[in-house]
Amino acid sequence: MVSRGVWQLKNVKLFFSDVGGSSKGIVELLESGRLDRFAEMNKQLNLEVIRRRSTHPFLSCEYINGYIKDVPLRNLSATEAMGFLNDARSSGGHRPLAHRGSKVVSNKASIQGKWKPNIWGQYPQFQVEKVRTLPRFEWPEEITTPREPAKPRVKKDEQNTVRRKYSF
Repeated sequence: MVSRGVWQLKNVKLFFSDVGGSSKGIVELLESGRLDRFAEMNKQLNLEVIRRRSTHPFLSCEYINGYIKDVPLRNLSATEAMGFLNDARSSGGHRPLAHRGSKVVSNKASIQGKWKPNIWGQYPQFQVEKVRTLPRFEWPEEITTPREPAKPRVKKDEQNTVRRKYSF
């Protein structure tokens, strides 16, 4: 990224392993010559390619303000790795902003006040539910008077004797 005519990316180090399987795309990138053409087109960069065996490949990018960004290139193809190199060249040397809190960064609070879902404090007329009153219900007199407690009923046969069954 260019800020006031000065490129922000200063040094790029590409670490890879020539025997590791996760570095296949980086080895392909080096053999194709695309990295050489990238270095010729971007003469402001100091590009180093470093072989480290038994490690995963990564980019180490150093910016002019001292910020260092490491980008893993594990199991990427040559075109994907080239895309990450272009992204590093096109970005500025700062950490990404945290996305939390208020969306507007300002020293002064809003003069309009806080936002409300309904600005006038009342709902539109078609959304207001009409309150209906129910007619008062009066209970009949015979239900409200207390009754005598009910007597338990016992079933008796014709001779007014209680039959019981016994099983032997």
